[in-house]
Amino acid sequence: PVIIAEGCKAADAAAKLLPDHVAVSWPGGSKAEHLAYWEALKSRTVTIWPDNDKPGIEAAKRIGQRLEALEAVVSIVDLAGLDEAAGWDAADALAAGW
Repeated sequence: PVIIAEGCKAADAAAKLLPDHVAVSWPGGSKAEHLAYWEALKSRTVTIWPDNDKPGIEAAKRIGQRLEALEAVVSIVDLAGLDEAAGWDAADALAAGW
């Protein structure tokens, strides 16, 4: 399984939180996901952990659509109702002791 996080710091944290997953990110942040080479994840089981903000969640949805077109099985961590600060991510979860 693969976990995708926005940014290297969040991907490194996700790797520690989910050691049975391959943790990856992409360069350029939430507005540059279309520049990444997602074909390497064809047919993989993928979870996307977005930043807790509108740009992060929208990027996660776009990545999910790209991956589904590549026959990946995709899920997105649901941050709805989360009381954490805007921008909260896997690095923050690790720092909080998750």
